[in-house]
Parts: sequence; C-alpha cells; structure tokens
Amino acid sequence: RAKRRIGLGFTGLASALQQLGISYGSDEAVEFTRTVARVQAEAAYWASILLAEGRGPFPAFDRDKYCAAPFLQKLSPDIRRDVEAHGIRNGVLLSVAPTGTTSLVVGNVSSGIEPVFAHSFRRKVRGGNGAMEREYSIYDYGYLKYCEKMQFDPEIYAAPSCRGILPAGFVVADQLTVEQHLRMAAAAQE
Repeated sequence: RAKRRIGLGFTGLASALQQLGISYGSDEAVEFTRTVARVQAEAAYWASILLAEGRGPFPAFDRDKYCAAPFLQKLSPDIRRDVEAHGIRNGVLLSVAPTGTTSLVVGNVSSGIEPVFAHSFRRKVRGGNGAMEREYSIYDYGYLKYCEKMQFDPEIYAAPSCRGILPAGFVVADQLTVEQHLRMAAAAQE
C-alpha cells in the first residue's frame, strides 16, 4: 500500500512481430521493441501522474529520491517535470514478466517478450487419478492464422523441414541465438 505497486507489461510481442513480417531478434525487432516499451512506459507514467494530481502520490513518495532515480531520467523532460510538480500515484509501474497462462487464454499468442516457442507442440493432459487422459496439438496463434489463410495443414507445415516455406518473421525459439534473445530483453528493459 505504501508504494501502490502495479505491474503493467505486455504479451504477444513475438506474435506482433510475426504479423509484421519482422524476425524476432533482428535489428528491426529490437527497434520495434524499444518503441513499444517506451510508448507503454510513457503512457503508464502519464496516467499515474494524472492519478496523483487528483488523489495524491503514493504514501512512501519521496520527491527528491524519486526524481533522482536513473529510470526517471530516461523519460521525457515533461514527465520528469510533472512528477516533480505533482508526484506519482504508483511507486512501481512496469513489469516485463512471462505471461504463459495469460497468453494461452488469449489464443496462444507469444508470452510476454518471449519468442514463439514452437509453431506446434503436443500437450498431454492427466486425469485426477494421474493416468493420461488425452493428448492434443497446440498451435501458435500467428502460425495457425497463417495456415488458415493459406489453406495449409498446420500439422504438416509445423515440421522443422517446412520452416523455409513460412514468411519472414515466423521464427521460433530454437532458431534464435542467445545474443538475439538478450538484445530483445535489453531493448524492453531500456
């Protein structure tokens, strides 16, 4: 309560890149991620400043310490000016967390800032007695939509040997280097 923490983040970054034809981990994807993260951060800060104008800053707000924070220095001069003038309602605003369950609920889009895991994979469900009840295929949202549009059988085109057939942007986790993954995480953290 003293800090009024919230954790605004996003999900589906890799799915958005897929739809734009941008390969996750590429220079263009890193720049896109920077832009998305900056727009979200600035919108969150503006909203929290507006709330502070009407309701006051979070109870533990220390104007001098908060205004000297390194992250705040990365934001626009207007935001810094208004935080100094009005305070801010939430002590912590942003969180780039993995969103595995949430991403499944909204159609199996990519999780948080993570790459698409696989175009298709098998999921096994156990019953209450521990015995295997059923097994079924799970498809990545963008991949499934692309297969529907092209009238492809999603089970056939999910095979690694078919990757060259898919358009730019349809990369999966095992095609990425550690450096590409780290560059994307770093871009979101800026």
